[in-house]
Amino acid sequence: MKVRNALLIIVVAVVLAAGLGLGLARSGNPSASGADETDPVAQYHLYVQWGEVSSPISSVSGLEWTTEVKTKNVVTKEGMSIAVKTPGANSFTPIIIERGITDDTQFADWAELVKTGNIGEARRDISIVMYDYEGGVVARWYFVGCWPSAYTSWFDANTMSMPMESLTLVHQGFNRVELVNEIPS
Repeated sequence: MKVRNALLIIVVAVVLAAGLGLGLARSGNPSASGADETDPVAQYHLYVQWGEVSSPISSVSGLEWTTEVKTKNVVTKEGMSIAVKTPGANSFTPIIIERGITDDTQFADWAELVKTGNIGEARRDISIVMYDYEGGVVARWYFVGCWPSAYTSWFDANTMSMPMESLTLVHQGFNRVELVNEIPS
């Protein structure tokens, strides 16, 4: 029993430390984490935002797009055959956002809309926002028509890793947004 209680205390301490190090302050203010300014992990904080929701995330991947390359063979005036390459359709990679599991069910609730067939309600325009240590906006990406194609959660009670959840979001496109009046001084 004493060993179980000691392990529980250690797990709680690690989870709390991980949450503070990731800037997961419940206040919604990324600078409220109390993180050390010299810690490179604590230098930036990520949030996903839609409507009135602003939720901290620990990582985002898939910020990628490609343009199809079309090739057309053309004969010049001199009779030479050359291949002319032109841009075709753009294709956008789904993004994956991850965060530690908390009592906030926004990720699961959003994914549930798709699972129950409410695609129209599930489509949302979102922003991924990167804040610096002092809470100033460093970068913002805007995504159009996002909807969750997958929800995943994982945890292992036998290890000291933080329980996590992720959403895979399909979207119609994204842009890195120019910061106007958001540049930290």
